[in-house]
Amino acid sequence: MIKFSAEKVVHPYSRKAAYLAREEIRLKKKERCKTEKATRLSNIGEKLLWFQAQLDPTKTTYTKKDACDIIERSYMLFIL
Repeated sequence: MIKFSAEKVVHPYSRKAAYLAREEIRLKKKERCKTEKATRLSNIGEKLLWFQAQLDPTKTTYTKKDACDIIERSYMLFIL
């Protein structure tokens, strides 16, 4: 008795082939969106950690000038 272990071949123009192609595209798009979101959140987290490192723990209140100085430094670092 002969047993075939290989999967059946799907005709390229069949409905099943179209379904499999759509499913593959959907999974790739889902994975790409996941990695893009992780990258974006990582960048935001990096910026927040930088701001946190710039704050003085002994200082309880900041003036507008202090806040502007920190924001200008971050602008120079992250934007330019």
